[in-house]
Amino acid sequence: VRLGQVAEVKDGFAEMTGYSLRNGRPNVGISVTRSRDASTVSVAQSARKLVAEIEKELPKGTTLEITQDGGKDAENSLHNVTDALVFGAGLTIFVVYAFLNSWRSTLITALSLPTSVLAAFIAVWLMGFSLNF
Repeated sequence: VRLGQVAEVKDGFAEMTGYSLRNGRPNVGISVTRSRDASTVSVAQSARKLVAEIEKELPKGTTLEITQDGGKDAENSLHNVTDALVFGAGLTIFVVYAFLNSWRSTLITALSLPTSVLAAFIAVWLMGFSLNF
């Protein structure tokens, strides 16, 4: 059976269904997305490593550029949440001491905050959810 008997064969290029421009010049755009069970941060880190490896082998004048990195966005979000938790805990401890003027109440508050956050993360993990960072 010859290919021409079961299919139509043409020598040429497929019709362009879309295009990608960078700085007004045509380029090749590739989108990398994570699978449902993968981490955005780890996929982005792997993609960055791969880009660095491939760039070494490219012909002179050809460049690879990451234009949008969801991994860095996720890392920044995680850092912002961590900063907000630390600031909120510190402010809470200060307010409890300032208004109650009791080291005992302040110590109870200071110990219960990280315990509560840890318990929440354990509950999320036990339920099978993840933060997907």
